[in-house]
Amino acid sequence: MKHFIVGGLAALLVTAGLTATAPPASAGCLDPGPDPLAQMCDSPVDADGMWERCLTSYPGGPLNPAVTECNTMSANDPPGGDPALSNPPAHIDP
Repeated sequence: MKHFIVGGLAALLVTAGLTATAPPASAGCLDPGPDPLAQMCDSPVDADGMWERCLTSYPGGPLNPAVTECNTMSANDPPGGDPALSNPPAHIDP
């Protein structure tokens, strides 16, 4: 029984160490501002220079469903709607 406990603890420590040393995920996303749960992400740039930018937030708190607003944009054509979507005006690179 003692071997199982020691083995389980060793596996847990290895997993925690790998998680702590892993680089942060960066899929062309950033934190858009005051809401700590919000995230703004850009899709890859198309051949015509356009991409889709999506803003995901949790207006009712973390236990409520997410709300996502997406718009197509380019460096010379900021999206309408939420002004937070146009900042930064350039593509968010990973």
